[in-house]
Amino acid sequence: MTALGRTAAAFFVALAVTGTAAAQEMPPAYASVLAALGRTGDFKDGVLKVNVPRGDLRVTIAGRPAPTPFGFGGWLAMTKGDGGHEVLMGDLVLTEDEVSPVMSALVENGLDVTALHNHFFWEQPRIFYMHVHGMGDAADLARRARAAAHREAGGTDGTGARDPARAARCRAARDRWRGARRHRRPPR
Repeated sequence: MTALGRTAAAFFVALAVTGTAAAQEMPPAYASVLAALGRTGDFKDGVLKVNVPRGDLRVTIAGRPAPTPFGFGGWLAMTKGDGGHEVLMGDLVLTEDEVSPVMSALVENGLDVTALHNHFFWEQPRIFYMHVHGMGDAADLARRARAAAHREAGGTDGTGARDPARAARCRAARDRWRGARRHRRPPR
């Protein structure tokens, strides 16, 4: 065999080995998670990752349009943890009006909210990122996460607001609370 032939043979063997090593079959439990969430996902290195893009949002930053890939895509991930439990982690992208109902749904369903923060200044609508954590059975975690996901991502007007009248009432209540707090401050 010539040197070129040996090189080509080595290349094709390496390609075949790499192709089989990189491909992982998704465990049936994770396939049922995807079905429960109504989404697709990737399984690699023992981790299921489900992207949760917010294509329903029309976000501007300082008045300039910002595309979804600029930082408005959330995700959920699941992997095997200790003791046979699955570990769920995620980062949900929420509008200001979605934070409270999604946080309530997560906590009511036994999932932990480990952080709430923002990435931008001057964005409209206001966008928050909620970190989520849970442990348990894969199907049960999917059910619990789905309950929160139903309260997120679904605005039809591009702002993420489900019910404009309810959103206005929530903002008014928040503003009244902020005003009441200002009036209670002791005079200087």
